Amino acid sequence: MSNCQLSPTELSWLSAHESGTTYRVAQKLNKRAYDVAVKPASFQPGDMVWYFCPRARLGTSPKWTRFYRGPYQVIKRINDINYVIRATAKSRPIVVHVNKLRACREFTLQ
Repeated sequence: MSNCQLSPTELSWLSAHESGTTYRVAQKLNKRAYDVAVKPASFQPGDMVWYFCPRARLGTSPKWTRFYRGPYQVIKRINDINYVIRATAKSRPIVVHVNKLRACREFTLQ
């Protein structure tokens, strides 16, 4: 049955159905592109990490914003994607997603 033989109600339903299908295809393509760029990360208790927390202060340029806070220490691994981190022994622990963490590497000036 061609589109010109459909009633306006059937035509609008068909358009909605096709756009949903298009949306699902686009969603799968976007997920595949995202997964290619993501590098798996895993941390052990005791590791030092930076915590991604992009907060701009009012009245300052985003150019001067520090995106990572820390260093924090990994206290516990809840599961593959969630970790408990803490800045100091007396600070409150925070549960964070692994995508918000970056390994803290030591460096030396030469």
